[in-house]
Amino acid sequence: LTICFFPCNYPFQASPLAELGAKKTERKTKADMNTLLNTLGILVLERIDTKSFRISDDPPTWLSEFSDSEAWKKERFFPGDAFVFLVNFLMEAEEFWKEAKKDVLKSDFWIETTRAGTEVPFQASAVNAGKKKFVLIEQVADAYELQQNILQKARELQLAYDRLKRTEKELRKAK
Repeated sequence: LTICFFPCNYPFQASPLAELGAKKTERKTKADMNTLLNTLGILVLERIDTKSFRISDDPPTWLSEFSDSEAWKKERFFPGDAFVFLVNFLMEAEEFWKEAKKDVLKSDFWIETTRAGTEVPFQASAVNAGKKKFVLIEQVADAYELQQNILQKARELQLAYDRLKRTEKELRKAK
């Protein structure tokens, strides 16, 4: 039993007003997501084709510290022109996108130098979102520092182990 208080067709069809509301909600959700990512300092690049991308929303403020911000305002650009490290990562991302994987492909860390000479670590992620492909670029100072500390500790432990082995060898000779 279907009760309609307004003229309706069965099966239910969304009215144009309902569709308009859904589109507004979708745009607001997209705007909220872009605002969130921008607040987190994540640059969102939408892939147009293999050699061109566009910024999906306002770029994070840090972007202007690294390259000509006018280049990024173009409708189409290649991010590898600004961040050379991305050239190889984007080739890997193309393979990742062809496989239509649902997970995320992350790059290694890399360092870029600001116009003022400050070194800043970054990491890129390739993401499949249905038919759309994205590259997210974020500053990762904390994660980079943690990795550097772990690697330094590993080197120190290896040196200590090597010293211990030499000392042990010398003690055996002395007997």
